[in-house]
Amino acid sequence: MSITTHTRRAVLAAATAMATAAVGLSLAWPAAGLATGLDPANRLGDLTISPTQGRLSFNGGPSSLTTETGCPEGYRGSSRVMLIWADGAWPQTGYPAEAIASSTSLGFSGSGLTGQPIARGGSYASQWGSTSFNVTATFQGRDEIATYLVTCDPGESVSGAAPAVSAGVGQSKYFSIDLEIQWGDGSAPTWAVYEPPQTGDSAESDLTLDLPEEAIPTQATGLKITVKPGSTALSGPTARIQGQPWQATGRLGEVTVNDDRRDAAAGAWTLNGRASDFVSDADTIAATNLGWAPVKISGAGAAGPAVTPGTGSGLATDQALATGTASATEDVTTVVAADLTLNVPTGTPGGSYKATLTLTLI
Repeated sequence: MSITTHTRRAVLAAATAMATAAVGLSLAWPAAGLATGLDPANRLGDLTISPTQGRLSFNGGPSSLTTETGCPEGYRGSSRVMLIWADGAWPQTGYPAEAIASSTSLGFSGSGLTGQPIARGGSYASQWGSTSFNVTATFQGRDEIATYLVTCDPGESVSGAAPAVSAGVGQSKYFSIDLEIQWGDGSAPTWAVYEPPQTGDSAESDLTLDLPEEAIPTQATGLKITVKPGSTALSGPTARIQGQPWQATGRLGEVTVNDDRRDAAAGAWTLNGRASDFVSDADTIAATNLGWAPVKISGAGAAGPAVTPGTGSGLATDQALATGTASATEDVTTVVAADLTLNVPTGTPGGSYKATLTLTLI
């Protein structure tokens, strides 16, 4: 189908691999990212670090840090390496800043401040080798998950000085990765790239939406989910007026939860869903603008509560699509669906947008 100023289409394409299924959302239209405190709309992507684990020591941090893209235009004033705990607290290091460190020598190759992908090495990757970095004051007593990030601070070009790290991320863009900190008794503290536990079953969906101008194998848990169909369509008004919001809607295909554990003591299950941001080249629509109204089709379970788009975190964070419990004597099957709603902010550039909706059964 060709795209015109009066054409709208949303395609949800699915891909399946192992215990995941992907649903793609893309959006084309005419023109008109975590720890608490981090704005997912400002997250640019993942960090890749090497090594992926080590000791919490003066020279024990990552020695290499890379990204697939660089800092976007308007966010090339400076760049900082920082750490934030899951509750939003910044580590107290005992020197001026509350974050791990910042780099004021920002014009070096691989900084990402020229638009090229970030490629930091040595102290620029972690700053853990800084003489002012106090490992004990930063990590002592911590056995938890922390977000490690590199900022792209506002500015058209390198200014020669980074914002105070005590100011936190603020409105800066950033790349991030989660680390698992294990202090233990302090005799041999370690860090490692965090790998979420594999429980239950998982499904992913790529979401696609065209906007006018202006089933899954079970693991050995007795729980599994099946998504049918693997495609979903979103659509909205045929015309878009400058300065006015635009809304697209669609129906997520039926999702079936099979629970054959036959053990009343096995506990309840929850089917959660979350979406990534819609992306079209350099333009994005934050996943906070996506919401849903779950509907139970059949079975013993219950549909989750509605999520209003643009309110709170929307579907940018895990939201319950359905819940249920195991039976002591029989298999339990629950079928649910959801009506999707995407509120597109005014002034969003037209184009083909794509996002990923991930369903996780735990």
